[in-house]
Amino acid sequence: MELTEQQQRFLARRAGFLSAWPAVGAGLLALLGALTLWLWFSKPLLANPPAVLARLERGAIDTSTLTLMAGLLPLMTLLCLTLAAAVVIFGFAAAANERRYQRIIRGR
Repeated sequence: MELTEQQQRFLARRAGFLSAWPAVGAGLLALLGALTLWLWFSKPLLANPPAVLARLERGAIDTSTLTLMAGLLPLMTLLCLTLAAAVVIFGFAAAANERRYQRIIRGR
């Protein structure tokens, strides 16, 4: 089966996106990792559960509502970062499928 010129351009464009994905995906994962480390060390109340617990034990966080929020916020932040990383990893899986489909279409 012969592809039309429009189909060939479409496949070439998809191949270009596909070839860029490893760098883009790795960059996204690196940015997520850097954000996680930055939050862990510079904003410990957002992402560092041991730091939150230490401040709670010292009494540095006053009210019961704030205590509950401070205890749950680091866990929720880390969960959100983990979910964002999972989305990027699924992007790698989608790119692998796309590569396979491109090979099938090209007949290799």
